[in-house]
Amino acid sequence: MAGYAAPPGQPAPETDHEKIASRALILLREGRYNEAIACYDELLRRFPSYVDGWYNKGIALGEHLHDYEHAIYCYDRGLQLNPMDIDMWHNKGKALYCLARNEEAIQCFDRVLQLNPHYRISLEGKAAALNNMGRFPEAQAVAEHILEMYPPKNIKTWKALSVLAMSLNNQAQHKKAIEAANKAIAINPNDDGIWETKGAALAAMGRYREALGCLEEALKLNPDNRTAEQTRDKVAEILNEFWAGGKK
Repeated sequence: MAGYAAPPGQPAPETDHEKIASRALILLREGRYNEAIACYDELLRRFPSYVDGWYNKGIALGEHLHDYEHAIYCYDRGLQLNPMDIDMWHNKGKALYCLARNEEAIQCFDRVLQLNPHYRISLEGKAAALNNMGRFPEAQAVAEHILEMYPPKNIKTWKALSVLAMSLNNQAQHKKAIEAANKAIAINPNDDGIWETKGAALAAMGRYREALGCLEEALKLNPDNRTAEQTRDKVAEILNEFWAGGKK
């Protein structure tokens, strides 16, 4: 990240802008996000060319307050000052992804990957956005590319494995999806999305009791996972009908 870019012919007032920036960063780290944003507003009013100020205000707005539209505005202002900032491009992509503006998100991730083809988190973001758009073979290819970058069981591969499992499941490759989900769970058993995908794949194969266990685990980890809840309810209904028919 670049810092303050002084206008041509004018010296940067280092003491003033660093003092305000330090106070804002402390507030951000303490979780006092609205106060941090107010501090960044003061900073950017006085020093509108301070790139880190736009970036960190975007973080406070997007990552913590889920105000993605205003976060994107901040990232755009920062990118006007430093169009080569891959972190700014990536975070703009994340904010667009959260707004379901997947095509625009992919454009941001692709910009990052032009600057750094091996930037894993942007590859992950692109794969997830492709999945959201129903472009499952492309998402699979990106996820497999990430996995080629790391040895098996590397902790950094669990998101790629999760995306891979989802893309495979949506292509009716349920057995392979379960294999990918199991690998992801072995690395990170606390991601509800992986359990949800595994449960959906098991249900598609008619393995309802196993599916129900996975979906219950997903909801234990994240009670707000509505997709897992809906799938769980459908699977439970199938099992209830099965048992009501006198079958074991």
